[in-house]
Amino acid sequence: MDGGLLCAYEETVEPSCEFGGGVRHICSVCGSSYTEISTPALGHTPVAIPGTPATCTEAGITEGSKCSVCGEILTAPEDIAPLGHELEIAQPVDGENHSSICSRCQKTIIEPHSWDEGEVIKEATTSQTGEMRYTCTVCKATKTEPIPRLSSSSGGGSSSGSYTVSVVSGIDNGTVTVSPKSASKGDTVVIAVNPDDGYELDTLTVTDKNGDKISVADKGNGKYTFTMPSGKVTIDATFIKVAETPETPDQVDSFTDVHTNDWFANAVQYMLDNGMMNGVTDTTFAPNTTTTRSMIVTILYRLEGEPDAAASSFTDVAANMYYADAVAWAQANSIVTGITETTFAPDQSITREQMAAILYRYAQYKGYDVTASNDLSSYTDAPQISEYAITAMQWANVEGLITGNTNTTINPKGNATRAEVATILMRFCENIAQ
Repeated sequence: MDGGLLCAYEETVEPSCEFGGGVRHICSVCGSSYTEISTPALGHTPVAIPGTPATCTEAGITEGSKCSVCGEILTAPEDIAPLGHELEIAQPVDGENHSSICSRCQKTIIEPHSWDEGEVIKEATTSQTGEMRYTCTVCKATKTEPIPRLSSSSGGGSSSGSYTVSVVSGIDNGTVTVSPKSASKGDTVVIAVNPDDGYELDTLTVTDKNGDKISVADKGNGKYTFTMPSGKVTIDATFIKVAETPETPDQVDSFTDVHTNDWFANAVQYMLDNGMMNGVTDTTFAPNTTTTRSMIVTILYRLEGEPDAAASSFTDVAANMYYADAVAWAQANSIVTGITETTFAPDQSITREQMAAILYRYAQYKGYDVTASNDLSSYTDAPQISEYAITAMQWANVEGLITGNTNTTINPKGNATRAEVATILMRFCENIAQ
């Protein structure tokens, strides 16, 4: 065979995702083979591996992908940490607890009061008890507690169990006050530290009659406490200049990604002021991320005062989800009709035309005038508007709710960003709602 393979037989090799197909030639003597490639590799056929959204308390997983033919993982799903509760304004429940509603999951969270260090509202004397008022730093509930009467002193006071608490003189750049100024062993003494403008506390030293230091508890907001020993106590303090740190300029609220010169800044502030939207974290609003269909319906439901409604018929709206009541109310009043007859797609990002349609129907539900209409033919992508949304987009455009992304496009299928949603809702409340 002129040095070639002595081929006893051939077999067909089908192409796979990664390798081409053709004919394999096998030598009858040594078993060696080679393949003539005649058909290229097919390539992977990706299909989605469904993800699971994270909730306030449960971790989620991102969507991945795999090949439907060979099963190889193409994009591995990744874990998503629990989002944590986004608590709104707390309200007192009783003398021990307050409650807050999570704006994300709508659960009521009950937590113990977080009392401040308290303030003396009535000084104790030898003839009457004093009074201390404490305020919860979260819900602003208050409570009062008595300050024991001071023991009368005789010959320096130590024989009657009452001892003096004094602050050294000559402290610069701030003041230090104590209450009470005379106390018995085991009593709690409160120190109030007030630095002058531009200064802060450097050291606070509390010593007993022998010059030994006494442990001091920092209660916050310039208040400190210690337990009175059996003997007089002396307090000293020093103050230093505060190091200058430049403030973040032109920032809306605490958000580092929203500045006062941003086109959506006023809308974000309006959302915050009216409790309609919150930041995704304490320091970010995420103006360029999208908003889900369920969140838009929930915002309108809150505006309406959260009326009762029977459960919705959508199979993808679980009864225990925070938006379940909102979707039920919106469906019952024909504000939403769903992606299909049986599905609402609550976690799907809302499009600009869907936003227009929902607001249009909400305006009809409220009895607002929705007869105004604008010709959208100047927008080159107007033919892309879905049939169901044409009238709503014409109305939303003439009312200034949804304007063009550019002079020639209105982007009906584009997802509405959080900045756009905030702006649209502000315009609706200010210009349409009556």
